[in-house]
Amino acid sequence: MIEKVDGEYRLVCDVCDELSEDGFEEFIHAVEEKGPLGWKSIKDKARGWMDVCPECQKEGER
Repeated sequence: MIEKVDGEYRLVCDVCDELSEDGFEEFIHAVEEKGPLGWKSIKDKARGWMDVCPECQKEGER
């Protein structure tokens, strides 16, 4: 998900709740940079769309 934290938009992993290191002034900038930062949006049947950080993606591959 994308949340506003301390005045800037940050990516928040829907699996581990980790915040991205990068913050953005505009919501759309967070959306646009999600892919280049290694984050993925994954559709889960039970929970809907989830934003997943690179670390949790690696964990899921094991």
